Amino acid sequence: MWLVGIDEAGRGPVIGPLVITIFACKENKVEELQKQGVKDSKLLSSKKRIELSKMLSENDSFYSQTAVISAHEIDNFVDSTSLNDLEITYFAKLIDNLPEHIANDCLIKLDACEVNTDKFTQKVISKLKKFAHEQNISSENKADVNHIHVACASILAKENREREVSKIKQELGLEIGSGYPSDPKTKSAVQILTKGNLPNKYLRFSWATTKNAWELHHNSKLTKRKLKYGSQRKLF
Repeated sequence: MWLVGIDEAGRGPVIGPLVITIFACKENKVEELQKQGVKDSKLLSSKKRIELSKMLSENDSFYSQTAVISAHEIDNFVDSTSLNDLEITYFAKLIDNLPEHIANDCLIKLDACEVNTDKFTQKVISKLKKFAHEQNISSENKADVNHIHVACASILAKENREREVSKIKQELGLEIGSGYPSDPKTKSAVQILTKGNLPNKYLRFSWATTKNAWELHHNSKLTKRKLKYGSQRKLF
């Protein structure tokens, strides 16, 4: 039996992508993961998280896949439906993309972004196109704390987002901090990145932080993103 977990990183930032990862391991690997010190990414140091991410990614006995969702696509969902619907859509996509040998013999645990976990599970199931074992999917709040396979997903999602943020910093030549609106470095970066004819492409236009900075510089309301967001990479 495979244990499958799904978690995200970067739900709240105003800069950069949302990253969602699915991870799978055999039941007999749980003790090994515990000995390696796997736990929810928020409880790990950066050094330990990097070490574990490398181990989880390079071990052939584990499976993982990650979706990197651009700020543009995030805005499109927020403007038309909701951020929760975006997560639900990608949870389902990652489940549908599981290799057949895992999909046919697995239990899937989702880290729910809604309080009603049963309802969240049903929403994900409603989006599935291929996966046929709906009864094997369940959701939980703080699943990344309570289940080691979901903790593995959280580590990989967090580390993949950190790499994406590093690329953005390098491309912009600007210190953007963590990307979270409460970060003073991020606040300063948003002020700089809203001075042009449009906010920078890595900013989430639908976030109040971006809208407020735009209005401060331009004395006008920020328009919504166009619906088309191109062929940006989704999975890797």
